[in-house]
Amino acid sequence: MAGLHGLHPAERVQAYLKQGCWTRETIDGVFRDQVALRGDAPALVDPANRLSLVGSEPRRLTWNELEQEVTHAAAWLLEHGVRRGDVIGMQLPNGAELVQTYLAAWTIGAVVSPLAMQYREREIVTMATKAEFDVLVTCHALGDRRPAEAVCAARKRIPSLRLVVAFGAEDERPESPLAGVLELTPAVATADERQIVEDYRAVHPNDPNDCVTIAWTSGTESEPKGVLRTHYDWLCFSWATVDAPGVTADDVLLNTFPMINMAGINGMLLPWLRTGCTLVQHHPFDLGTFFQQIAQERVSYTLAPPALLWVILNDQELLDKVDLSSLTRLGSGSMPLQVPMVRGWQERFGIGVINFFGSNEGVGLLSNTEDFPDPALRARYFPNYGHSERRWSSRISEWIEAKLVDPVTGEEITEPGWAGELHIRGPMIFPKYLNGD
Repeated sequence: MAGLHGLHPAERVQAYLKQGCWTRETIDGVFRDQVALRGDAPALVDPANRLSLVGSEPRRLTWNELEQEVTHAAAWLLEHGVRRGDVIGMQLPNGAELVQTYLAAWTIGAVVSPLAMQYREREIVTMATKAEFDVLVTCHALGDRRPAEAVCAARKRIPSLRLVVAFGAEDERPESPLAGVLELTPAVATADERQIVEDYRAVHPNDPNDCVTIAWTSGTESEPKGVLRTHYDWLCFSWATVDAPGVTADDVLLNTFPMINMAGINGMLLPWLRTGCTLVQHHPFDLGTFFQQIAQERVSYTLAPPALLWVILNDQELLDKVDLSSLTRLGSGSMPLQVPMVRGWQERFGIGVINFFGSNEGVGLLSNTEDFPDPALRARYFPNYGHSERRWSSRISEWIEAKLVDPVTGEEITEPGWAGELHIRGPMIFPKYLNGD
């Protein structure tokens, strides 16, 4: 699709490179750096309920094993005509294949547009047509549903679509192959496949100002809008979700959110890539599986919606049955946090709940335990980045500005108790909407 290269204007690029908040790194480059550093350390764990979800046993991959399968998938895409700038629609549950699709696409400079698993034909056709999908990667089964069959049924309504791909293990394939569906099975890359990828990348290097994702948001409108993001702004944004919880290579992250927008991508995928820790996938949300994974995988950090944290905190019978001893911090957001919930987790378990605010388009505001040790303040307020002499713990505080503005007078609101519009500025802001929507 045209118009997915060089998204940020040159003056913005130069300004943020000079400031140091943007660098020339790319997401695929960060991945390869972690492979070199971490090697045979654990990298990725499938959902514990994968067998009932897609029909095959869960897998565990080291960084080296993951790189082998990513390289195989990248070579497969190249061999089937996928090129830099092509748009790959992806409708996959959280799991190894979803992560591999992202990384394989980014390895060769393709753009990924992730779709929620609950989307049906209407949503798929709408988004695929808007973004002009060249490829759509999905799975054969998701419980009782058959996503690949649904895509085949809608294919004629997506003029740009060249390939429909079912990405999964051998035992996930249907007995009767679907006409027009190509199978992509995880495998170790051959020497020839590795050479194909290396040769292509040498001629077509990635640019950090290229689009890497088209995520979807409706906002206050009924029609979805495609949010374009580049290596530059995603990687800058990732420091917010690394610094606030203090993620390190020793952590085990449990991802419970669909890896299709801010929470899943910037809350889990990018901090994992940045630090080289272990990522445990979860899908769909199931409370029993959630607790099982925390205990068995020794999860140290996860994100959860406020309502779930409130329910868990107030169910003593449940708490008596589960092992949360490995958890050291939690992240939450998407709505105002309850002060008693944040205080309860801290006082009863010594676990700080980090308050996150972010959007597909904007910056990341965060209230962590270092800047807001008082749980009541942490639940209710965010830092006023750019409008205070106070030093904040996250490096992003040096890069962004946020303020409340009276929508009538245009004046900045500096006193508590007044409603206003949130104005944000900084290197995390997305470059534009798809097709200027």
